[in-house]
Amino acid sequence: MTRCKLSTGLLLLIALAVSQAYWSAARADEVGRYQLAQGTYKFINLKGEAFTESVIFKIDTATGKTWTASVIQVCASGPLSCRQISQWSEFEGEVKLPPPGSTGR
Repeated sequence: MTRCKLSTGLLLLIALAVSQAYWSAARADEVGRYQLAQGTYKFINLKGEAFTESVIFKIDTATGKTWTASVIQVCASGPLSCRQISQWSEFEGEVKLPPPGSTGR
């Protein structure tokens, strides 16, 4: 019985050490994965008006996905109840719309 408890305890200790080493290595690989860059992009809204937007981009160097930082203000019932919410929104890049009058297929 004591030998069984000792073996189980030893196995748990080994498993803990291995998992700790694995997660430490995984965290080390993540350092530098996401890069921030300030930049601008141009877009045309649905009315045909052109705009230039200055934003902060977050780039996942492993997958190539890109997000932009934005801040929105939300007011519940007046200016004293307002709060700002910061968020990352996925950057869509190029979006192609079907020509007017087409079925979109």
